Amino acid sequence: MPVTMAPLSPEEETTLRCIVLGIPKSGALRVADIPRLSSLSLIEERCGRLTPTEVGMEKYRSRTTVAGPDVIPVPKALKRRGTRARGTPFFGLR
Repeated sequence: MPVTMAPLSPEEETTLRCIVLGIPKSGALRVADIPRLSSLSLIEERCGRLTPTEVGMEKYRSRTTVAGPDVIPVPKALKRRGTRARGTPFFGLR
């Protein structure tokens, strides 16, 4: 199910990410972001700790992407490195 809601500011996204990753230490979170994230049902307090809700986890997952190796361009210098003049691979073994 796609998460459709009000967009978060970069600071609110950082606060949500910290809560999801379990980093909420004193001073690490912006206190101003907590009421807004709570009102959007992205976080809740359980046993004295801030935890993400299911909606909060969906929002976090929708904003987190990992680039695969096929989308990272390989610089030309690295492509040529490790190849002999004949074009046969050279792995440092003789």
